[in-house]
Amino acid sequence: HCDSSANGFRLLDSQEWEAAARFNTDTPFAGSKDISDVSWRNMQTSQPIARLKPNRLGLFDMCGSVWQWCQNNDSTYAERKGGSWLSESRACEVWFQSKRRQQYASVVQGLRICRKEFKEITVKKEVKLPIEEEEESWSDGW
Repeated sequence: HCDSSANGFRLLDSQEWEAAARFNTDTPFAGSKDISDVSWRNMQTSQPIARLKPNRLGLFDMCGSVWQWCQNNDSTYAERKGGSWLSESRACEVWFQSKRRQQYASVVQGLRICRKEFKEITVKKEVKLPIEEEEESWSDGW
């Protein structure tokens, strides 16, 4: 379970993941029409990151590296996108989505996080300064 109200890092939901993978293109794979440009499909294991072509947003390994968990509100099944190095090519297409039990763990499973925008926090602190003639209260803007 993910606390969506917390500041910091979080999983992308499936729509955000797909928007980041496509980034104003209509290519079936993140950054290419050819899966071999962006995917480690048909390898024996996962590969080092950022060795293949990035998409137009500059993101590497969105398709055909490891399945990436996506945030959803289902307490039993979690969505995942991107396919893995063991997947068929159609499972690596940016529109494709799979669901697995949240307890599922595998060498073909990973995640991609994003930074959640921090809420601006304003804290005011009242400070009293001794003044010889009279005592005043002021706020230092904290």
